[in-house]
Amino acid sequence: MNETNYPPVSVEDAQPESVAVKELLAALRDSNLNLDHIVEMIEGEPALSTEILRRGNSVRFGGKEPATDLFAAISRIGMNEAYSALVALRV
Repeated sequence: MNETNYPPVSVEDAQPESVAVKELLAALRDSNLNLDHIVEMIEGEPALSTEILRRGNSVRFGGKEPATDLFAAISRIGMNEAYSALVALRV
Protein backbone atom coordinates (compact mmCIF):
# COMPACT_ATOMS: atom_id res chain seq x y z
CA MET A 1 0.00 0.00 0.00
CA ASN A 2 1.27 3.45 -0.93
CA GLU A 3 1.18 5.88 1.99
CA THR A 4 0.98 9.63 1.32
CA ASN A 5 1.49 12.62 3.54
CA TYR A 6 -1.32 14.73 2.14
CA PRO A 7 -3.46 16.61 4.66
CA PRO A 8 -7.11 15.57 4.90
CA VAL A 9 -9.37 17.41 2.47
CA SER A 10 -12.91 18.39 3.31
CA VAL A 11 -15.71 18.80 0.78
CA GLU A 12 -15.47 22.57 1.25
CA ASP A 13 -11.77 22.45 0.34
CA ALA A 14 -12.38 20.25 -2.67
CA GLN A 15 -15.05 22.51 -4.15
CA PRO A 16 -14.39 26.11 -3.24
CA GLU A 17 -17.37 28.34 -3.81
CA SER A 18 -16.70 31.48 -5.76
CA VAL A 19 -18.16 34.83 -4.85
CA ALA A 20 -20.01 34.72 -8.18
CA VAL A 21 -21.75 31.47 -7.23
CA LYS A 22 -22.82 32.92 -3.87
CA GLU A 23 -24.17 36.02 -5.60
CA LEU A 24 -25.97 33.86 -8.14
CA LEU A 25 -27.62 31.77 -5.42
CA ALA A 26 -28.86 34.96 -3.76
CA ALA A 27 -30.06 36.40 -7.06
CA LEU A 28 -31.99 33.26 -7.97
CA ARG A 29 -33.76 33.41 -4.59
CA ASP A 30 -34.68 37.08 -5.03
CA SER A 31 -38.31 37.73 -5.93
CA ASN A 32 -37.31 40.95 -7.74
CA LEU A 33 -34.78 39.28 -9.99
CA ASN A 34 -33.62 40.64 -13.31
CA LEU A 35 -33.29 37.90 -15.93
CA ASP A 36 -30.66 39.81 -17.93
CA HIS A 37 -28.51 40.12 -14.79
CA ILE A 38 -28.98 36.40 -14.00
CA VAL A 39 -27.90 35.47 -17.55
CA GLU A 40 -24.77 37.64 -17.24
CA MET A 41 -23.87 35.93 -13.98
CA ILE A 42 -24.45 32.43 -15.35
CA GLU A 43 -22.34 33.15 -18.43
CA GLY A 44 -19.34 33.37 -16.09
CA GLU A 45 -19.93 29.78 -14.93
CA PRO A 46 -19.29 27.43 -17.89
CA ALA A 47 -20.46 24.23 -16.18
CA LEU A 48 -23.71 25.85 -15.09
CA SER A 49 -24.25 27.41 -18.53
CA THR A 50 -23.88 24.00 -20.12
CA GLU A 51 -26.24 22.37 -17.64
CA ILE A 52 -28.93 25.01 -18.10
CA LEU A 53 -28.73 24.75 -21.89
CA ARG A 54 -28.90 20.96 -21.59
CA ARG A 55 -32.00 21.15 -19.40
CA GLY A 56 -33.57 23.81 -21.62
CA ASN A 57 -33.26 21.50 -24.61
CA SER A 58 -34.32 18.33 -22.81
CA VAL A 59 -37.50 16.48 -23.69
CA ARG A 60 -38.98 17.60 -20.38
CA PHE A 61 -38.79 21.29 -21.31
CA GLY A 62 -38.37 21.01 -25.07
CA GLY A 63 -40.07 23.43 -27.36
CA LYS A 64 -40.51 23.52 -31.11
CA GLU A 65 -37.18 25.28 -31.51
CA PRO A 66 -33.98 24.61 -29.55
CA ALA A 67 -32.93 27.03 -26.84
CA THR A 68 -29.70 28.37 -28.32
CA ASP A 69 -28.82 30.87 -25.62
CA LEU A 70 -29.07 31.14 -21.85
CA PHE A 71 -31.89 33.68 -21.94
CA ALA A 72 -34.07 31.29 -23.97
CA ALA A 73 -33.10 28.28 -21.84
CA ILE A 74 -33.83 30.02 -18.52
CA SER A 75 -37.07 31.42 -19.88
CA ARG A 76 -38.06 27.87 -20.81
CA ILE A 77 -37.03 26.04 -17.64
CA GLY A 78 -37.78 28.76 -15.09
CA MET A 79 -35.84 30.11 -12.15
CA ASN A 80 -36.60 27.17 -9.87
CA GLU A 81 -35.02 24.74 -12.33
CA ALA A 82 -32.04 27.06 -12.86
CA TYR A 83 -31.59 27.15 -9.07
CA SER A 84 -31.84 23.33 -8.98
CA ALA A 85 -29.15 23.08 -11.64
CA LEU A 86 -26.84 25.31 -9.62
CA VAL A 87 -27.43 23.37 -6.42
CA ALA A 88 -26.89 20.05 -8.22
CA LEU A 89 -23.54 21.20 -9.58
CA ARG A 90 -22.39 22.32 -6.13
CA VAL A 91 -22.74 18.82 -4.67
